[in-house]
Amino acid sequence: MFLIQIIILITTLPLLIKTSTENHPIKNIVVLMMENRSFDHMLGWMTKGGKFGNKNVDGLTGQECNPKNVYFPFLGQICVDDKASEFSQYDPDHGHQSTVQRIFGCLYTLNQQTGDNPCKNHSTNKGDANMKGFVMSARREGKNGITEMSMQSPKNVPILTTLANEYALFDNYFSSYPGPTNPNRLFMHSGTCNGCLGNEQTTGSFKNQTLQSVLERNGLSWRYYWENDADDWFLFINHFNENFNNSTKFIPMEQFYQDAEKGDLPNYTFINPSESYNSTLNNTKSFGLMNDQHPNHSIKEGERLIKNVYEALRNGPLWNQTLFIITYDEHGGFYDHVSPPQDGVPNPDGIDNVDGFKFNRLGIRVPMIAVSPWIEKNTLINKPMDNQKPQNSSQWEHSSIISTVLRIFNLQDQQFSKRIEWAAHFDDILKIRKEPRTDCVKELPYVPPPTKQDFQRFQNQKIKTSHQKQVKEICETIKKDDTNCGGNIQEINKKKKKYRNINFFQSKYGKNARPDEEYEYGNTQKGFNNTQSQFGSNPASLKGKLMSLEEMIKGIAEEMNFHKKEVQILKSEKDTLQSVLSMKTQDVKKTLTNELTRIEEEMKRHFAHQKAENARLQQQITSLKGEKTALQQQLLGLQRRITELELQVGNEEAN
Repeated sequence: MFLIQIIILITTLPLLIKTSTENHPIKNIVVLMMENRSFDHMLGWMTKGGKFGNKNVDGLTGQECNPKNVYFPFLGQICVDDKASEFSQYDPDHGHQSTVQRIFGCLYTLNQQTGDNPCKNHSTNKGDANMKGFVMSARREGKNGITEMSMQSPKNVPILTTLANEYALFDNYFSSYPGPTNPNRLFMHSGTCNGCLGNEQTTGSFKNQTLQSVLERNGLSWRYYWENDADDWFLFINHFNENFNNSTKFIPMEQFYQDAEKGDLPNYTFINPSESYNSTLNNTKSFGLMNDQHPNHSIKEGERLIKNVYEALRNGPLWNQTLFIITYDEHGGFYDHVSPPQDGVPNPDGIDNVDGFKFNRLGIRVPMIAVSPWIEKNTLINKPMDNQKPQNSSQWEHSSIISTVLRIFNLQDQQFSKRIEWAAHFDDILKIRKEPRTDCVKELPYVPPPTKQDFQRFQNQKIKTSHQKQVKEICETIKKDDTNCGGNIQEINKKKKKYRNINFFQSKYGKNARPDEEYEYGNTQKGFNNTQSQFGSNPASLKGKLMSLEEMIKGIAEEMNFHKKEVQILKSEKDTLQSVLSMKTQDVKKTLTNELTRIEEEMKRHFAHQKAENARLQQQITSLKGEKTALQQQLLGLQRRITELELQVGNEEAN
């Protein structure tokens, strides 16, 4: 099915390397790494068919479940559904220990005093990776487990699913490490995390090279575009013993769109999305909101980012020589039904962590899409084929991207970690066609602009102290003053009392528009449809506002239903435990009594919270309905006035 890769050994002289890339159709590679979502969570529901469906994807049947407690199965289970909302209810735990628990369906701390702990060796040894521990681990952490098992329906992620159907979807692509963000992002840049288990852990400067340093040494260009924050940039400064203190390599994201339009992109581009809210950012692409899709950030804003990057590339002059890769750093604590590979995964550099973990297992499956006019439409890539595997056990993971980039630029003899040498590569899917496609979609589905509610959700969110420290250190490192470091450090540290720039707002919606009014105006199919008239002066504007209010009411109703569902689940657990208490032994009875007490306390909290929330939400619905009625009356008045004017014009013409 795939063509056999022809490997041409070359020297490392820059001029020869530059010549060697001419035989490959790809000259520009763009990688966008999003945050913290598993494959099943984002794309698993594609198997259900429909407009964005693909029944051949290794996704969900809808029957996948996790027990609430592996050791007490009579407590019941929670099954997957497609009810995940744009904003998750909480940020699921996805640290190394929690991830191990979720993969192997066990707890680190159960029966610790007796030594009878099924998970005690799972960090260092292999076991039954049954993917049964997501709910139990969440409940152990004081969460309900519903969020972990709730998946996005394809209609919630039309951008991602459209690209999956239009180009190449990998449905067996895994994160490099069973744990959180930073170690996996380090793998993405260097094919190792140098022994790191967590985001806060540091292990000193890396002995390894990075993909960027290899490219630069061989005369190939690269840039790193980032938006609002530079946390991932800080990984370079903090971990890599390399001269990356050149601000011309690390560039704010708004410049990317200009560079793509001009055809001025480097050989390799890495894009880091925004994980913080900047209310003063005058950016028509991101509106200053978080767009990394990290829980509990907006799914929609991440979709907007992917759409903007794709359309900038698709409609730019470099499209026919571009490969655009979209992936996620790790699973974020969300359920996935596919067990991560354990066999033959090499330790990248011989470094073990302090707890003995040898980095010889992959992390949980994540989305991965390869986009290029050289890729056939509706390409589905499952496990690596023999010609894509350097070794029999090779799999798809983040190091596969490094391996593929090196092969595209004929640098495969300069691999710099055992994991990169082992990872499967996919450059051959770009060589099947003899010429680029001409039917590639130019415009992806419409993503509505953020609403007033979206901005209010984030306007008071605090910037992390660690983030401020990192940005300050970066500024000092590149020897630039605060006002020029990424352009925004003074703004980052301000309290965000206004949620948008009024001049930018009025430039989009007319000089009479005000930021305290609803943000989503105009035709919902094309958006930003107030350029022909001022806000509030025509029926189209009022219709847009009505639709936005209806959308807000719908969202409030969904939130109320979620609280109701939570209470119902807790009540069911309570009833089950009460029925079991009468027929279990004294020891088990004591354990169950404690569990019952916990559930009753949690129910009290949820009942109180639900009562207060329902009152608040009902009041908000009443207010919105009143506003809706007033707008409807105003719309009818305008329509009657239009009719009167039409009759008047008709009479004048008749006379």
